[in-house]
Amino acid sequence: MRILKILGFLILGLIALFLILGLVLPKDYEVSRDVVIDAPASFVFNHVASLKAADAWSPWGDKDTNQTVTYEGEDGAVGSTQHWSGNDDVGEGIQTITAVDPNRRVDTHLKFIRPWESESDAYITLDSTEAGTRVTWGFKGTTPFPGMSWACS
Repeated sequence: MRILKILGFLILGLIALFLILGLVLPKDYEVSRDVVIDAPASFVFNHVASLKAADAWSPWGDKDTNQTVTYEGEDGAVGSTQHWSGNDDVGEGIQTITAVDPNRRVDTHLKFIRPWESESDAYITLDSTEAGTRVTWGFKGTTPFPGMSWACS
């Protein structure tokens, strides 16, 4: 009986810790990475603004070579979409271009369907440097409960 009581308190303590962390941890997130490419922004932009051209440099194609990818709309223009569906590493989702600032920035909206449902806004920015073009890729969003977006969708 004593073991059950200890186990019960332990479980209640973990639940309380989880709830407290959910109240104090940030609900907004943003992740970004950058690289400098030895090429002018006008050249780089043609590769990052096109959803079809992204297949050549995106690491997701290597994770499932049998995934299906379909496109709608004018590639590289606001409103164009890419829908992908593949194995558990790739999942399924839709990416839609939401804004384009030629040679400077492309904004997209990502909707992940599986293996979990979530949505994020992504961006690619281009900045000229002495060494070429700094390309920054990032995404940001909000979770209903930190670390629990997969359970709250």
